[in-house]
Amino acid sequence: MLIFVLRIIMATVQVRIDDEENKDLDELAKKLEITKSELLRKIIKRGKKGLLFDVYFEKLTKKEISVSRAAIEADLSIPEFMEMARKRGYTYFQYEPEELDRDLDALEE
Repeated sequence: MLIFVLRIIMATVQVRIDDEENKDLDELAKKLEITKSELLRKIIKRGKKGLLFDVYFEKLTKKEISVSRAAIEADLSIPEFMEMARKRGYTYFQYEPEELDRDLDALEE
């Protein structure tokens, strides 16, 4: 008989929020039928994704990095990153030929 044990270790983080924010979180968790901890993890995940995009979008607009590098660093696919950038009105993408060749090769694999 094989027995598998999955052990997930999570860190505990303490954050101070005012009473009104706490009440809002309780109400939203109840509406979504999830625990407050689950709600906060979702909020953090979405916020992290947005923050990473913001940081690398700014670097892209300053021409400090390429669109493919920005997408990689923001943990997004190139099309995802480009779509989010388009929603902000950014339509010029400098996509180097070498990057295009590398990305096309990756798609063929």
